[in-house]
Amino acid sequence: MASPPAAVIMVPQWTVNTKPQPMFFPTSRIEESYKILNKGQPKALGTTQLVLTLLHISLGTLGTFFLYSEFSISTYSAICFWGALFYIISGSLSIAVENNPYHSLINGFQAMNILSSVVSLFALAIFIIDAYFTGPMIISYDYYDYITNDDIYSNYSSHPSYAIYSYRSNGFRISVLTFLIISTVLQFCVCVSLSIVGCKYASHRSNARAQVFVVPNNHPSSAVIINPNPYKVSPSNGV
Repeated sequence: MASPPAAVIMVPQWTVNTKPQPMFFPTSRIEESYKILNKGQPKALGTTQLVLTLLHISLGTLGTFFLYSEFSISTYSAICFWGALFYIISGSLSIAVENNPYHSLINGFQAMNILSSVVSLFALAIFIIDAYFTGPMIISYDYYDYITNDDIYSNYSSHPSYAIYSYRSNGFRISVLTFLIISTVLQFCVCVSLSIVGCKYASHRSNARAQVFVVPNNHPSSAVIINPNPYKVSPSNGV
């Protein structure tokens, strides 16, 4: 009876590097995006937005209580007050973005500045129209009737009437509208500048590729063979 063939065991081989290998990192485009954002100085421009907003609210309050006119579009629309809400939000986000450059915060900063640009353009149109219809002089008049003691109980409409016209300068109102127009133009420029910075950041970040970590394995290594004791096969088992 021939002896059974010897058992063969396939043993995998592992290579062990005795020398640590360096890791190479590609240039991070996300960090470059943050540099583009900080280069636009959002904190300084956001502070400018808030200062211009305070000027808008002050001039709007002055125009509402002291420069009221029945033909004032800016007074009826209250653009100085509800428009200031957009400027305050966008200015606050602009300041917060430079301190905490989170991606979601930057998206909100970009959206609010675009919206504030539209609002400031709308406010500029209202102030220009209001200034166009505001003349250099204000004309006021009062009606009086010729009524004597004998005509107290008579019909007032049967008596002749006259009007007294008075003229006064409207330069103060024009000055307020001029400051509103100038500050709105500045607000529009600031909002557009911050919107452009946000668009540049979003474009640069969207083009960023995934980081690839390269670990070269050029160092020669010696093979380590693990050879456990072979199993013994008994002929009586019938295997």
